[in-house]
Amino acid sequence: MITASAKKALLPFLLILMTSITISFYTDIQSIWNLVDEYPLGKVLFILSNIFFGIHLSIFIWRIVLSMKYKPVIPCTDEELPTVTVIVPAYNEGRQVLDTIKSICQSDYPPEKISIVGVDDGSKDDTWYWLNQAEKEFPDRVQLFKQPVNRGKRHALFMGFKQGQGDVYVTIDSDSIVEPHTLRNLVSPFVRNHRVGAVAGNVRILNHKEGIIPKMLEVAFAFSFDFLRAGQSVINSVMCTPGALSAYRRGVTLKVLHEWVDQKFCGVPANIGEDRAMTNLILKNGYFVHYERNAVVHTACPVTFVKLWKMLLRWARSNVRETLMIPALHSENSGMKAHLDSESMFWSACWT
Repeated sequence: MITASAKKALLPFLLILMTSITISFYTDIQSIWNLVDEYPLGKVLFILSNIFFGIHLSIFIWRIVLSMKYKPVIPCTDEELPTVTVIVPAYNEGRQVLDTIKSICQSDYPPEKISIVGVDDGSKDDTWYWLNQAEKEFPDRVQLFKQPVNRGKRHALFMGFKQGQGDVYVTIDSDSIVEPHTLRNLVSPFVRNHRVGAVAGNVRILNHKEGIIPKMLEVAFAFSFDFLRAGQSVINSVMCTPGALSAYRRGVTLKVLHEWVDQKFCGVPANIGEDRAMTNLILKNGYFVHYERNAVVHTACPVTFVKLWKMLLRWARSNVRETLMIPALHSENSGMKAHLDSESMFWSACWT
């Protein structure tokens, strides 16, 4: 089923469609067509635009059908749940990292089955102090590591993956807060389906009351997760496990770990888009990537245009890189090709 938030996110698309129909009704479209038809190039462009529109409309309808077929996984009991290592990479987050770890420790996940690894990626503020406060408050559950210099989120996660001993790795951004049932819901798909290699959480905006930009992103995230990722999950191929909240099966993660951390593009080390890169590698190895709607995390987002622009530019650059990698993944995993061709090549060029 499509959630209420996803329906609201679809409203702009419906408004655009209704506006187009209204304009065509009150405009002399036939005279415009006749004018275009007089020029050979105009006729070609007109035909191509109709083909392009038909493809877009077909994919949009297909996505609606897929999202309506999506159903969340039934949560596991305490006995069924596997052991989990939660990795929290942090860089200049200050006190927020303590609140993040507190929300994890307040989860309804069995305490004896969960451990937390906090990694300070060379912060220049008091992040390390607040990580130590978290360790003091939860001494038997939190383990800390500190990078001597800032090397980027990918290397901070790499340290956490190497140290973690749980059957499932969960990664949570240090500016995010999880709900009590989030971890249980996020990990349950691994138990229900042994072909699942990764699970994407449902990201919501933590600071949605701080201006127009967070409010806009709240709608965009609802469309991206409750509509797009829900549909991708039905065909076992969610294209991006978000950095704010994701889970990975330990065995497949360790298998691709060094390829992931040493990734290069055009000979240059890849220092962004670690979530898309890990997702591609897991799909490449023949595992499913699912989305869990009931695994909700609230994450802080930019409130200024400059920070928003930097974030979207970073996402767009990693999307281009990972989209170019998809044909190579197809050649190594023919089973992946059948359900990724149309969906991934279209959506990967957009915002995931």
